[in-house]
Amino acid sequence: MVFVLERVPLGPCKYEMRFPFEGKIKEIYASCGIYGTSKSEFSIEKCSQLDYETLPSWANILSRNLTIQAGEKSSNTSNLPYILSDPVIHKNDHFRINTLVAGEGLKGLTLEIVVTI
Repeated sequence: MVFVLERVPLGPCKYEMRFPFEGKIKEIYASCGIYGTSKSEFSIEKCSQLDYETLPSWANILSRNLTIQAGEKSSNTSNLPYILSDPVIHKNDHFRINTLVAGEGLKGLTLEIVVTI
């Protein structure tokens, strides 16, 4: 799954993605076209298909959020790597990004979620 955002506003992303298979998350990676002059922090939220159709209930799948440090282009160089707490994907789970901290000047975010089916 890949999310691409030119501008990175605070809060839950307007774009939500459904994953149509069972799977397991293996890796999460974020990069940016223009790095921020301060740290950026993101949670990744999941919602079941049933909840999505009735009353969406989003839960963070990370116990330590994904960060891009100030002046860096990707999450790989973070001194606090993310910790994945819920790698299991059920068929038709929905996902979204929640920007908790938007680094000053950060633009062109690409966030990849690598899944094994």
